[in-house]
Amino acid sequence: MSKTKTPPKATGPTPQQAAALETRTVSIALSAGAGCGKTYVLTRRFLAHVDPDDPQTRAAIDQGRKNELADLPQLIAITFTERAAREMRERIRSETLKRLQTADEDKAPYWLGLFRSLDTARISTFHAFCASLLRSHAVEAGIDPSFQILEENTARTLASEAAEDTLRSALSTNEPTILALASQFGIEGLRSRAMALASEIRGHDAAAWLATTPAEIAAVWKQRYETVFLTEVHRDLLASDWLRKLLAVLPGLIDRNGKFAPVGVQLQQLLNDVERTIKAGKDAFGHWEQFRELAMPGKVKKLLDKEDYEKHQPVFEKVRDKLKDLRKSYALDMSNDAAAAERGQHLLQLAQAVHSAYEDRKRQENGLDFTDLQLCARDLLVDPSNQEMLARLRRNLRLLLVDECQDTDPVQVEILRALSGSPDSNKLFIVGDYKQSIYRFRGADPAVFVELRGETPAAGRLPLSQNFRSQPGVISFVNTLFSTSLSTTEEPYEPLVAHRPAAHAGPCVEFLWCTASKDDSTETHRATEARWIARRLRQLLDSGEPLIGNKDGTARPVRLGDIAILFRSLPNVQLYEEALREHGIPYYLVGGHAFYAQQEIYDLLNLLSAVQSSAGEIALAGALRSPIFGLADETLFWLARENGSLAGAFAPHAKWPAALEPEQLQRAQQAARILSELRQSKDRVSITELIRHVLELSGYDAALAAEFLGERKLANLEKLIEMARVFDRSTTLGFADFLVQLREFVVNEPKEA
Repeated sequence: MSKTKTPPKATGPTPQQAAALETRTVSIALSAGAGCGKTYVLTRRFLAHVDPDDPQTRAAIDQGRKNELADLPQLIAITFTERAAREMRERIRSETLKRLQTADEDKAPYWLGLFRSLDTARISTFHAFCASLLRSHAVEAGIDPSFQILEENTARTLASEAAEDTLRSALSTNEPTILALASQFGIEGLRSRAMALASEIRGHDAAAWLATTPAEIAAVWKQRYETVFLTEVHRDLLASDWLRKLLAVLPGLIDRNGKFAPVGVQLQQLLNDVERTIKAGKDAFGHWEQFRELAMPGKVKKLLDKEDYEKHQPVFEKVRDKLKDLRKSYALDMSNDAAAAERGQHLLQLAQAVHSAYEDRKRQENGLDFTDLQLCARDLLVDPSNQEMLARLRRNLRLLLVDECQDTDPVQVEILRALSGSPDSNKLFIVGDYKQSIYRFRGADPAVFVELRGETPAAGRLPLSQNFRSQPGVISFVNTLFSTSLSTTEEPYEPLVAHRPAAHAGPCVEFLWCTASKDDSTETHRATEARWIARRLRQLLDSGEPLIGNKDGTARPVRLGDIAILFRSLPNVQLYEEALREHGIPYYLVGGHAFYAQQEIYDLLNLLSAVQSSAGEIALAGALRSPIFGLADETLFWLARENGSLAGAFAPHAKWPAALEPEQLQRAQQAARILSELRQSKDRVSITELIRHVLELSGYDAALAAEFLGERKLANLEKLIEMARVFDRSTTLGFADFLVQLREFVVNEPKEA
């Protein structure tokens, strides 16, 4: 008789989570709100398909269908970042270990074997999944199975070099169209536009646009303006907050005789006319003009009871302002459209050349970038000649889980549809939230998640709305704020429900309004706001007041790790950093374009540039003045004066000025030795080793550690070294290419934490 271990006490899944775990007859499209336990569901749904104790898995074994059960290769879990993939794998590993520890003696070997096999589980990003698929079916895809994956930074470097070389070649021909574009946009502006357009034309028929006359293109623009753009304008007006407020008061309007005012009926009728008109694809501006005329405060005043008019006057004033000169505001000036279309064609020709040059560089590297991986995988799966292969893939697939599905793009959705087969199958499990889409700048389209969810049978369209993260006051505030603005016909807003009790009786939401003089600049206003925020945070940290809820319903004081400051954008973020430093609040900056704007990145770029070329006076000066060498400005002056240039002061047989202080002379001589050693070794060691050698010789990391936020600065150095390590994996790109990439990112900063 086997001995059974006592399982630990568990709270178990909520009813919503249980439905997501137990519904197996159809595919699942789970709309999961923030903090609602989606990772819990994904982890346990994954393991349910390999758990012999799961009732439905047990039933399949009892019915003799064991060969259809999913082992690890038949389960696929896709996430959007490497970090998320690691987190999911660790969650599954942790849960497997728990089951191993509580299993009886008969089942323990099974769970032990599964635990040891988890490193082979197919849990990855979309790009890694596509790469694996292509390597396994390279012949059908028509590619070299030994291709290398070009990391995002490496691919951008190749694209940047392709654009630079193409533009230089085009300008050397003195072609009038290229010179005109360069004159209009500037060299850097033209290069960035050509790069952006080149990245967009893959998979599109650019030749068709080049074969179209400028007049025909202008006509397409006009047609698009009339049928698409204006329709969206009218829909936005119908969904506007000011109109919603007007509609709320219309039913209660009373005329001078104490009866319902007919103005409400007329206004509603005009709105109905607007909707019918835009559905027919016609101009609705005339109806809005009638609407504004009827809703003018002066006219309304004659129709309404005096008290009723005074009560609702601000609403009608807002309508008057919002609809003023509406038709004029959206008038289309087509006088220069043909000329603009012609310039666009010239830019498209340049972008095609950039694209071709980029493709040539990728072929030389035998590399595929992330977009290539997805396009090639999609083409492989939808190619009619590969139907037998696709059928085999589907037979070998038990479950395909996709996290953060609201951030998928149309190509990724095509891949999911191809692999899972019919929407009525039970092989697809997608989790997403329309309201949390954050990757639209990368081509993600939350509408495709809504569409994919709509294709799922009704029994599989499940919610996950019980929030475990926030207090009831916060949940109530969020629901009130977003219930209207984030609700659409296709995807109605699903209110969150608080799972935790209130941790304290006080308010959970504060508004800190920063008043400013009308003469204050935006920067002055932001600086004031930053100081107020930092001061309030300091008060919260010092007060010791129990504001943060624990899982047991008690509360504790605020800690640094509880605080996050969110920005719409980061143009003035340094003002907030300064305010936090003034109040002694340590912090780190996540997201945006912050990484390449940090001084430690500039310092290393300057030094590496000086190592690469002895002719770079500005880069050399930046490196010498930095904590890497610590030379004073006066020292740089004497060095340059004595040797004719600053670079000459660090060439062989340079002269040391007598005016230098002994300590500065020693530092200058050390800088000369380090630069000489680095220049000799730069082409013999990897970039990673070179940067490590810089730190070893100069002690720059120790100098940063002594500065404010030293830990963050050291972490940035390690991050740069890790980027260099990734770059080193490229087969042919070298030190000079790495500097090209780094300079490109400093000038045109990508999103990098």
